Amino acid sequence: VQGSSSGFDVSSAVYGSQIFSSFELGDFEAKKNLFWNDLKEFKRQISSFKGPENRLNFAPDDFSAIFFDLDRGTKSASFSKKIIEFFSERLKEKDAFNSEITEITTQLSPLLQAKALSENLKVLNKKHHKILSKLSLESHVEVQPEILSRFFEKVLEDFDNGLWYVISPGAGGFDAFVVLTKSFGKDLEKLNGDLLNYAQEFFKNDTQSMKVSSFICRVL
Repeated sequence: VQGSSSGFDVSSAVYGSQIFSSFELGDFEAKKNLFWNDLKEFKRQISSFKGPENRLNFAPDDFSAIFFDLDRGTKSASFSKKIIEFFSERLKEKDAFNSEITEITTQLSPLLQAKALSENLKVLNKKHHKILSKLSLESHVEVQPEILSRFFEKVLEDFDNGLWYVISPGAGGFDAFVVLTKSFGKDLEKLNGDLLNYAQEFFKNDTQSMKVSSFICRVL
């Protein structure tokens, strides 16, 4: 449904499903069981990620995610079109970028499986940001805007406890950012509140002033 309307890809990522139809669904109750069976199968299929060498569990059950919405927004379709055009003329750069992102994904999975937060995860997170910042600079497309690069750097410095990974989801830009955490209950609520206050203060004091809101969800 990308391109149909902003937010469907993010909504699906958050809630694990998204029913979209350009016509009348009819009797939804009669189709509900079929839908839930399809959803269970979908969850089973994405519960693991097959890397180049090993089959890795990519979505640990003990994670929560905090999504932070930025009020500026991003036109994902036009972003994607510009990036495709950029890489269509630079096949070597495209292969290098894909290789770097695949390497990060492969390294990320076992680090997320660990019981305790490791410094290696923070190093990998910074490398991820650096790759997206480089792409933004070279393509003149704000996949990871400079202000978010600065924000992510500060967040990783100032939040040593609770925050496992921070990144812009989807096409990037000024849509949102997401924090992965193994905090739960009151610790999760506190982390959400602290991060929200931190982000609001950061973006309020910047020349590109943005309002920030957040919500918590469980990773599949």
